[in-house]
Amino acid sequence: DALRAAGLEDRLAILERTPPAEPMGRGLYVAWAGADAFEARQLVQATLNKSRLPEPLRIAHLIGAALVRGQSRGRV
Repeated sequence: DALRAAGLEDRLAILERTPPAEPMGRGLYVAWAGADAFEARQLVQATLNKSRLPEPLRIAHLIGAALVRGQSRGRV
């Protein structure tokens, strides 16, 4: 509904091809392709350091915030 309201109906096909996300931890949902559930869970667990977020996702958020705001701020 949000894509339609924003006039982005052409992106619905991408959304329909996306594999469904499954819970991998408290508040963490993961969708994967090219691996089985066991491999995906191992990868997520291997990248969890001191945070509930996998390290690659945390770093991507910091970089994105820095690009948008010129700096990162807050806890991630």
